[in-house]
Amino acid sequence: MRPVPTGATPPRPAGCLTIQRSSRKKFLAPHQAATLQRIQAQPVVLVVQDTTELDLTTHPPADAGCLNRSNRFGLYDHTCLTLTPQRICLGVVGQQQFDRAPESLGKTRERTHCLVESKDSRRWLVGYRKACELAAAGPKTQIVSVADSEGDLYDILSRPSSTRRRPTISTAPR
Repeated sequence: MRPVPTGATPPRPAGCLTIQRSSRKKFLAPHQAATLQRIQAQPVVLVVQDTTELDLTTHPPADAGCLNRSNRFGLYDHTCLTLTPQRICLGVVGQQQFDRAPESLGKTRERTHCLVESKDSRRWLVGYRKACELAAAGPKTQIVSVADSEGDLYDILSRPSSTRRRPTISTAPR
């Protein structure tokens, strides 16, 4: 392959689309609208949320944050995925990415008495609130919020819902 001269625009292969920059919210809006339609057509929908690590330690970008140790770099991805009980995927309804600053590592005990909104565990509360929104948007659909034991937060269980319909909560052992 020939290098492209500096300042020149590389040729575009036939059939390639031009993608314009867009906000994340605008980009995901059609997917979320279609997902909501699929959810509302179901009698029962599971909103399954979990966190995974994207470990970039071997080739970290310059701006990579920490994972659980100062020598591990990457980010955490917390996704809320909707499924039918028959395991048919309806779509992603929420996603959060985060990392940790090196100075915050090893301070779990200090954060014990902090509000959940100021801790990493807020992601579970955000996911549950999304399940509450889905329950309000689809009155004929039973929404079941599913998380592992990390998502079994007092703040989720004790707070009154802003909607009349609260999703059922299911936590699985780790």
